[in-house]
Amino acid sequence: MAPAGADEVDVPCSTAHRDDLGFPGSRRAAWGWPPAPSHGWRMRPKPSLSLLDVSGKQERRDRQRPGLEGNTCLTRITPRWPIAARLADHGVPQLLVGRSPDRMPELPGAQRRGPAAYADAADMRRALEGASTLILVSGHRTGRRLEEHATAVEAAIAVGVGRVLYVSLVSAAPTATYLNARDQWLTEQFLAGTGIRHTVLRAAFYAATPAALANEELVVSGPAPTGRAAFVTHEDIADVITAVTIEDGPRSEHDGATLEITGPEALTLDEAVTRIAAATGRPYRYEPETLEEAFARRWRLGMSGEQIETWISWYQAIERGEVSVVTDVVPRLTGSPATPISNAAWWPAPNTARGTAELRRKRS
Repeated sequence: MAPAGADEVDVPCSTAHRDDLGFPGSRRAAWGWPPAPSHGWRMRPKPSLSLLDVSGKQERRDRQRPGLEGNTCLTRITPRWPIAARLADHGVPQLLVGRSPDRMPELPGAQRRGPAAYADAADMRRALEGASTLILVSGHRTGRRLEEHATAVEAAIAVGVGRVLYVSLVSAAPTATYLNARDQWLTEQFLAGTGIRHTVLRAAFYAATPAALANEELVVSGPAPTGRAAFVTHEDIADVITAVTIEDGPRSEHDGATLEITGPEALTLDEAVTRIAAATGRPYRYEPETLEEAFARRWRLGMSGEQIETWISWYQAIERGEVSVVTDVVPRLTGSPATPISNAAWWPAPNTARGTAELRRKRS
């Protein structure tokens, strides 16, 4: 996954019991909702699961899945994540939880809750009341991300949430090259120590990120000339999360497990960008940089030191082979092959990765 805003997962949070909406004893999915850009977004539904465009569009909720009790809560929803509609298609009631409830979509059988931020324990407890499953997607890198995640999980436990699904990163480790992966490992360790039923879902770097990193000339530049990454689509990640969420019963074979969600093959950045060019019909290309060139160019652009460090570490994680693992998690849990990068459902506009997008807004 890439730095926050480009490749940092924005996902669900917990479930609550909602008799007033006509779903007695049902599981309701609750999502967190921060403001999110919609540039370049488009949706390609898969035949087996429906999708939600959390920027405001929605698909019809056809049926309630029997055997699920409570509500599922989802946090940090953005247009990239079709999880809510996937769950809705399976009859999972939802709570929409976030900092700006008025910006959340209106969905059949769903309730908007908040405002609530990860760091605010009281607001999170109120928002998660009645939930049974929390799908926790990482917040942006703030220097206190572990504390924020811990506050959200503790709030969930306090109101009776029984399960947490945490969306992490492939290569999460205390000494990971990619800096965001270190924060993710810390949250994984905290979660394991709480004793709550949980599953860690480690996502590979997103298939959409190289396109977001391109400049106005559609050039992707970075210090990773030979390394490989198993880029994964948001849709495949959503399908795996959905499969784990809807498992019936008080126990699951995935309780306590760490699932690494990857694409079908490991590609160099040059190969990945070449395939994006072919898929979009636009002249994207990759140009390697030395570490010194990578720093100097980003500094001239006006990036903060933190963003420079984070992005260079993203490229270096690829170069060092830390995100090249290819797993069978997608086909094993969804019944469908992992999606090649060429078949991704959407492509973001150039210069929309976190850091570059902020610079563009400041200059406009």
